[in-house]
Amino acid sequence: MIRIAVAFLALALSMAASAKSYTLDVFVPMVLSGTELKPGTYTLDLNDKKIVVKKGKLAVEANVNVDSVEARIPSTRIRCEDVGGKYQVKEIQLGGTSMKLVIN
Repeated sequence: MIRIAVAFLALALSMAASAKSYTLDVFVPMVLSGTELKPGTYTLDLNDKKIVVKKGKLAVEANVNVDSVEARIPSTRIRCEDVGGKYQVKEIQLGGTSMKLVIN
């Protein structure tokens, strides 16, 4: 029984280690997957084709396509579109990487 518990713990830790975390600074209110993100610093966890943006008790999930760009991105940038007077997140370019996350 203990061996099974240890095996499940090891599996859970390896899955958690596969997710990558980034810092996301939001300067104006914007909407991600129908949820408004207020200005502040958030944690962005990337796991395969899904992101989770978290701050305190708030956690917002979104499906993304992970694309690469030719050059390394110097700082994290959020590309938004004005929809009905609110900024909708369309793309997040991760600083220090060559990845951009296109929101589905």
